[in-house]
Amino acid sequence: MNLKRLVPLTVFVCLFWTIVAAANTPLRVLSWNIQFGQGTDGIENFDRTASWLARLNPDVIAVCEMPPDKISTLVGALTQRSGRTWFTHFVPKFDGSPEGNLIISAYGFVSVSGRYMSANRSIAEATINVGV
Repeated sequence: MNLKRLVPLTVFVCLFWTIVAAANTPLRVLSWNIQFGQGTDGIENFDRTASWLARLNPDVIAVCEMPPDKISTLVGALTQRSGRTWFTHFVPKFDGSPEGNLIISAYGFVSVSGRYMSANRSIAEATINVGV
């Protein structure tokens, strides 16, 4: 049994953000365990991931298991496919980790922060203003 496939069921990754929305302003939020950019075929392809994200058309995306060296690849492809400008905030899982939590937002950040927890876990937090 491949424990990596059980990650979505067993990992306790916390992503918290405060979103203040103006009345009648829809906000589409997507949370995704990106699993290092690998599809169900086991092939790493951030271009394919960006295509899926663009089709889903979220305003805010929270991903875990994101390699920091691939953020620009993913966001560049997402920008190309969606035609939108994206803002990012990354917090590694632990200091020196090759993965972490990434918040991608079509709205600029008012504030961002991150926290390290026990068991090599982290929290990425961002505050945005919507419809202002």
